[in-house]
Amino acid sequence: MGVNPKTGQLLQTNIALNDIRNCRALNLVASSHEQEIDFFLNRNNSGGNKRPPKIKEAMYYDDNPQIIKVKAYPLDSY
Repeated sequence: MGVNPKTGQLLQTNIALNDIRNCRALNLVASSHEQEIDFFLNRNNSGGNKRPPKIKEAMYYDDNPQIIKVKAYPLDSY
């Protein structure tokens, strides 16, 4: 489902409205190990959500992203 809570709610609503019973929306990030990570929510473009970049350049922060913590898990555990 991704980690944007608003997008996740829309996906869960879509699943319910279409009476889809063979899938489940999980709000998590795939990772090599279980951890909690920072995630940027773009305030202007839901497609612009991202992990914070390793190199802090102004262009990655120009939309003043909201920073949230999200759980990351190995996919094999699901």
